[in-house]
Amino acid sequence: MAWETEQKVLDRATVAGGVEAVFADVGRGFYLVAADDGVVVGSLLVTKEWSDWRNTDIWYIQSVYVVASH
Repeated sequence: MAWETEQKVLDRATVAGGVEAVFADVGRGFYLVAADDGVVVGSLLVTKEWSDWRNTDIWYIQSVYVVASH
């Protein structure tokens, strides 16, 4: 996705550490995946930030990817 959107090559170890950090601490966010007949065809990451003036969490949808054929 980084290459497709920004022509950026990511460091695999850094990305793997970041993904593992989300799974290790649910407070960081969560992933959602879309599947078609058992095959993952899309994913996204939801992170949150505390808003003091709203007195609630704000959810941010990030890292959205959908296989082009879907």
